Parts: sequence; structure tokens; C-alpha cells
Amino acid sequence: MTHKNPLALITGSSSGIGIELARVFAEEGFDLVLVARRQTEMETLAQELRDAHGIDCTVLPCDLTAPGAIGNLLGSLPKRPLDVLVNNAGVMQMGGFASDKLDRQLQQIQLNVLALTELTHRCLPAMLKRGKGRIVNLASVAAFQPVPFLSVYAATKAYVLSFTEGLSEELKGTGVSCTAVCPGFTDTPMIRGKKHTEKKPANLPMTIVSDPAFVARETFSAAMARDVIHVPGMIYKAMSTLSQLPPRFMVRSIAGMFGRRNAKRK
Repeated sequence: MTHKNPLALITGSSSGIGIELARVFAEEGFDLVLVARRQTEMETLAQELRDAHGIDCTVLPCDLTAPGAIGNLLGSLPKRPLDVLVNNAGVMQMGGFASDKLDRQLQQIQLNVLALTELTHRCLPAMLKRGKGRIVNLASVAAFQPVPFLSVYAATKAYVLSFTEGLSEELKGTGVSCTAVCPGFTDTPMIRGKKHTEKKPANLPMTIVSDPAFVARETFSAAMARDVIHVPGMIYKAMSTLSQLPPRFMVRSIAGMFGRRNAKRK
């Protein structure tokens, strides 16, 4: 059976940037596989996209950190080629490393690093065999420098960035591309945390908080252009560039100063 639309799988598609990514890909004529833990939210989104764009939209509730979950997920995919894999699912735990619970920190590594790596490894061979495909990994501007009080989160995103860059070189000439998108603070439940009902993310000036729809559109454009690294927004482009110029001890010292100040406000 032939399908007129390309197919994209988007993880973390029940909230924040993931929802907006689904909307952008659907608007651009992609059939979708939505993957996240919250089935009700995904079913609502899927029906919205079917009605608005006439696409096929499959909902697969899944905890990507559960043992064997990714293998089971891939066994449930539609029997057709996957054109785009978007590794968007992620978690951010803020606070001092020693004072936080270990399982929360390990969960970050499991979802942000291990699940992303396994899903990419399992999806890539079929793309290589076809000679076409795109892999999109959501990293963060935190990938460019150490971030005290977000030490594990920033380290996971540094992995995502480095992994994407290395893999993009391995994939040259294959027809398959790998893109890392590195947004800054974005108005999502991850940033709002327990204060998600507030009008803006706590302790952050709105001038530096990106709209998730903007980040999603930038992500789609970067994927279609087969960019290796893309930082949405001029402010964050400048910040990510400037952070590479000073010595690393200076970067981490400045980050630590702001991190401690922010921690005291909570």
C-alpha cells in the first residue's frame, strides 16, 4: 500500500513543544505517530489534526524509560517507512545535585540520553536502507556550557548535541540527516513546573522566554534544511556563540553565580 504523505514520529507529543511540533508537521502534510505517556491529551490532539489537515495520526502511549518500552513501541508502528524521527521527549530536574533524589537525576539520563539513543539506533537502519530520512534531536542552549543547579540536565543535553554532531558526520552521503535543535527557555510545563498556572514562568523575564510554536516552526525548518545545529531566536543564537568565547572556568563561574542567586529565591 502506498501513502501520499511522509510519516513523522514525534516523542513527547502530549505537551509543550511536542504539541506544536505535531501541529507544524501536520500542517506541512505529514502523517504522524504521536508518542508520550498521556494518552488523553494525545487523542485530543490527534483528532484536532485529523480534522484540520486530513492526515493519518496514530497515538501510541508509551513511557520511554520503561524496560522494553521502545522495542514494544516500534512493534506497534504503522507498517510503512518512517521519514522523520523527532526525539523531543525530555525532562528537566532543577536543584542542587547532592540534595536532590538520585532517582530523579537518573530519570533525566534515562529519558534524555538512553531512550533517545536507543530509538535513534533502532530507526536508523531502515532509513539508511532507503537512502532517505531525517533525525531531529531536541537539545538545549544548556548543551553549550555547564549549568550549576541544572548539572545533570545540561550534561544530558551536551550529550545530545555531541551525539548529533558526530552522527551527522557518519551519515554524510547516505541521504539521512541528523539535526540538533537547541532552544532556550521556552514557555512549556517543563519551565513552569509546579507554577504552571501562572501567567509566565517564574523568575524569568518574558523577553527571553520563547513561544513553543515558534520553536516548533524553527525546528521543522532546520530539519527540512538538514541543518546540523540550529538555535532558535537571535538572543539565544548570540548567547550560545558568546558562551564559547571565554575560558570555561569563567563560563561556569558566571553560571554558578546566577544559579545560586536563583536557588535562593525559591
